[in-house]
Amino acid sequence: MSASVDTPEICPHCGSGDVVLLFRARDALVSGDLFPIFRCQTCRLQFTGHRPAESELGRYYRSEEYLSHQEQVHTLWERAYTLARRWGAGRKRAFLHRHTGFERGRLLDYGCGVGEFLRALDRHGWEVWGVEPAEAARTRAERHLPGRIVTPEDLSVLSSLRFQVITLWHVLEHLYHPGDILGRLAGLAAEGGWLIVAVPNAASWEAMRYGPNWAAWDVPRHVYHFTPERLRILLEEQNWTVRSVHTLPLDPWYICLLSERQMGPAGSQVRGLFRGVRSWMKGLRNPEAGSSIVLVCQRPS
Repeated sequence: MSASVDTPEICPHCGSGDVVLLFRARDALVSGDLFPIFRCQTCRLQFTGHRPAESELGRYYRSEEYLSHQEQVHTLWERAYTLARRWGAGRKRAFLHRHTGFERGRLLDYGCGVGEFLRALDRHGWEVWGVEPAEAARTRAERHLPGRIVTPEDLSVLSSLRFQVITLWHVLEHLYHPGDILGRLAGLAAEGGWLIVAVPNAASWEAMRYGPNWAAWDVPRHVYHFTPERLRILLEEQNWTVRSVHTLPLDPWYICLLSERQMGPAGSQVRGLFRGVRSWMKGLRNPEAGSSIVLVCQRPS
């Protein structure tokens, strides 16, 4: 397919020029701009087109409504998100124990934000380390965990360590080179070590129901849009073995309510609640249909 104003020349993952435009989604957080979302017909990966240069992407995170980088709360929406995040940190700790067998050990959280999850583990005896590219969020995390938070560029300083568990909670979709990062993380994992990756599910009922208005497209901050099948392939390409697939219980309500909120006058919070319930039930029956997917992977011994 030849390049046009809506078609990039190549897929950023595999280099194929055979890509199709799916639709255009709006950046509802910062710029209001429309960004095309494409699917590569060769590797089947979906991605955001017309992305800013990686060095310029930071300005698309500079919003008080980008809540994963905030600690101060002002509105009811922000308070609800913060409480859910703190509750979720405890749930994630229980998830780790249930699916890896570790009650404590050495853990690396890539894209740790302000470090809420790491602090929850630190209180329960884990040796925790974090990677965070955003300076403001990294500074907040370092206040609580001095010397334990590094930039992606400094990941090599951890090369002498071996981690029993590595996590990426809603981070992989933000990365310009996700395969490279997964490969580097495999080199930091202990033999038989675990990797837990959570991403929005581009094949979910929500995504199909909301179409371009689905909040989890979150363009241009989300560079890639993974389906369960395509994420599994990417992980296996980087020497990770997928052991199980799960979903996150709070995501359906948050994403459906946020989708309705971002639709303005056309949105309905009541409808968002009902759709959240429906999406949650679909995820209970089949995790690969859930709002988000969590793949539990292991490095071969």
